[in-house]
Amino acid sequence: MNHFVELEADSWIPDPLAVPSIREGLAKGDPRVPPIKRAEPDERPDARELAMPDAYLGYESRQEQKLKAAFVVAVDLDVPALETAIQEARGLGLPPEQLREGEEKLRRMRQMQAQLLSDDAALQTLVDPAARE
Repeated sequence: MNHFVELEADSWIPDPLAVPSIREGLAKGDPRVPPIKRAEPDERPDARELAMPDAYLGYESRQEQKLKAAFVVAVDLDVPALETAIQEARGLGLPPEQLREGEEKLRRMRQMQAQLLSDDAALQTLVDPAARE
């Protein structure tokens, strides 16, 4: 259903029947939208780290470890949904090349996760085991 009445190529006015819904959405928000999850503030380097190159390297290393740990956890959280999406796509009859593309992305995510964990023993301590189950 088109909720806009076209006047000219460059202008439009909303469908009068849609205006109350638009007003309510602007005033109260859309109840179907999930709440915004605020990210934790990024860790910033302190004065000592900014003043000393070796200390700053430690700061950069911590940031990299956090990024890797977040990836490892995200793979575990996202894989079930991706597997379901691939199965649904298969059921809908998507072309085999598109299915292979999704399966390859899933395989590469798992491969990167395994590589990160095997390359860096310290990463194991950053990753909450409960989050991986």
